[in-house]
Amino acid sequence: MTKKTIRSYRPAVIATIKNATQDELAKFAFQIETQTKANIQKNNQIDTGFMLNSVYTVAEAGGNTYAATRPTADYTSRKSGAKAKRKRAPQRTVPGKASAIVAVGAEYAVHQETKKPFLYPAAEQALAGQAGVELKNNIKKKVREEE
Repeated sequence: MTKKTIRSYRPAVIATIKNATQDELAKFAFQIETQTKANIQKNNQIDTGFMLNSVYTVAEAGGNTYAATRPTADYTSRKSGAKAKRKRAPQRTVPGKASAIVAVGAEYAVHQETKKPFLYPAAEQALAGQAGVELKNNIKKKVREEE
């Protein structure tokens, strides 16, 4: 039996906001986190609730919601009633020139994002009307078959 895995090698969504303070950037990140969760619900992408509860923000100006996310464990599927193993990725750090990140810890989230986007639209919704915003959907994925 061939097993397919998806590995993401680049950030999925990158937002650049010119002339914003660190506090404003943190505020936008938390708005994107909230909207991401709303979009997952609106898209009906909830089975165990793990992906929804794995969305988090880390902001240089203060604030980190990773500890509130669900840990790796077995969760009950709403669809089948069976236990499903869900893995949470380690916390990401804010990269070099960035001020904040919004991430989804569920290992399968990039697959869900490519099927029915929730993070990119959240960034669009949270940043709509803001001056100096540049938003890129930069999903790069590689599907690798393993035996």
